[in-house]
Amino acid sequence: MRLLPCSFVDINCLKGALLINMNGAHFLCGGIGISLEDMTIWVDLMDAETREHHSSIPIDRIEDWTVQFNSHKWGQF
Repeated sequence: MRLLPCSFVDINCLKGALLINMNGAHFLCGGIGISLEDMTIWVDLMDAETREHHSSIPIDRIEDWTVQFNSHKWGQF
């Protein structure tokens, strides 16, 4: 399957997704928020193994990460 450049998904699809950074670290998206001060979208990261909160980062910092949506392995929140 190839995605067209104009394709998009609802941002809520990220919740519960498996996120893998460029160093191979695995996280789960625990939630998404927006800073009303500067309209920055933030992603709450949870450790994929412990499911404990790890950190929150601006969404533009995950643009080079790998994402797996709706993974049955990790379950939904």
